[in-house]
Amino acid sequence: MTITQQTSARHSAGNRQQTPILSLEGVTFGYARTPLLDNFTWHIARGETWSVLGPSGSGKTTLLYLLAGLRRPQAGRITFKGQAVTKPNPAIGLMLQAYGLLPWLTAERNVQLGLKIRRVLKKERHRIRAEWMERMQISHIAGKYPAQLSGGQRQRVALARVLALQTEVLLLDEPLSAVDELTRERLQKTLREITAELNSTMVLVTHSVEEAALLTQNVLIFPEEGTLRASRVLCSPFSADKPPHRTDPDFQAFCAEIRAELGL
Repeated sequence: MTITQQTSARHSAGNRQQTPILSLEGVTFGYARTPLLDNFTWHIARGETWSVLGPSGSGKTTLLYLLAGLRRPQAGRITFKGQAVTKPNPAIGLMLQAYGLLPWLTAERNVQLGLKIRRVLKKERHRIRAEWMERMQISHIAGKYPAQLSGGQRQRVALARVLALQTEVLLLDEPLSAVDELTRERLQKTLREITAELNSTMVLVTHSVEEAALLTQNVLIFPEEGTLRASRVLCSPFSADKPPHRTDPDFQAFCAEIRAELGL
């Protein structure tokens, strides 16, 4: 089944004109005897930003693993620019909820790890690392090891590492959940600016309704219980070049619509 969508005419027309950069075609996947996805179809156009909302254990992180090539569907097909996704792709960046930092490397060396693997020249690695650590507000912890950092600091190091690669697709699993509220609001603004600047295609797993409404144009809702076969997609009334403001009545109405869809 295909997801049902609530869309504006503008959004629908835009999708018809674009070839999806990522697609799930009739995908089925589950653990043991419980399928999380069953004959599920979903298309993501280049430059689109998506949030995935739903309760813990519903399969949101698994969906990212499938898109990243870390899991293989039991049925159906996942494609990136028309080619089957069968393994991790350097054009698809994934930030794991567990951060994945190497404990024997300092923060700055963790940030530039992917660049080193890609054989980026040392001088350029240092320039890129410095830029992204500054944007994530973590330049002051460059020489510290993960064990010396707070959860929020480790989270920002992991986010800087994936952003530094400037991949075509960003898959982010709760990237700001561990930071304090003030820092989270600042980084939400920064992340939105970055995705617009790079024209990134982004899929963001979050438990925050406001974060979903602020950072993404489309919200995919996972069911509270059972298997995702057909799910509702809510589309933001705001365009990518006209970001919402928290006090805007249309933003508050969109958040209320998301909460209603989640049964909150």
